[in-house]
Amino acid sequence: MLKINKTLKYLNIKKGITQKSGVAIFEALKSNKILAVLSISGNKLNSENGRAISEVLKTNRVLTKLNLACNYLKDAGILTISEALAVNRTLTELIISSNNIGDAGAQLIGKALRTNKALTILYMDNNLIRDEGAKAIGSMLRVNKTLTYLNIMWNKINDEGMMAIAEALESNEALRKLLMREYRINHSVFEKMKAIYKGKTSICFTNQFP
Repeated sequence: MLKINKTLKYLNIKKGITQKSGVAIFEALKSNKILAVLSISGNKLNSENGRAISEVLKTNRVLTKLNLACNYLKDAGILTISEALAVNRTLTELIISSNNIGDAGAQLIGKALRTNKALTILYMDNNLIRDEGAKAIGSMLRVNKTLTYLNIMWNKINDEGMMAIAEALESNEALRKLLMREYRINHSVFEKMKAIYKGKTSICFTNQFP
């Protein structure tokens, strides 16, 4: 259907999509010229689907929003997706929350977004990102001029990683909202982060302390 679709612009598929059927969906999207929004969260996509998703991002010129939350992509799946993201010029919103993505995956996304000039919204919340991954995100934010919204809540980032992101954003004029809520960050570090942004009201931090 997606190969010959001439009307459907939004598709939301929750549950029931396996690795095999996921490949078929993404294969069809390679030639689709209508669908702009695809939400395929809460399914069973795994790292093997990463290559199929990558091919879509390399060839599709109409898809602007892609929701892959609550699947099983892991770092291996992010590898090929990030390679395509580096050259994609259409996708503006990517949701990869809850995919067991660790530091390696965060580093790959960070590398891709150093050159990507289209993506404005990125959800990476509820993953397994630690300080090394956060440092890669910070490094990306020093040069990226497109991303306006970043959600990294509920990861495993400590003081060192969060400070790396905060310091990077001192010179970033694009990001408008940064969502984080980390019980691993002590209050004094959070106060330092707020001091960095004194007068820079466009950045919004959210946090809770026990």
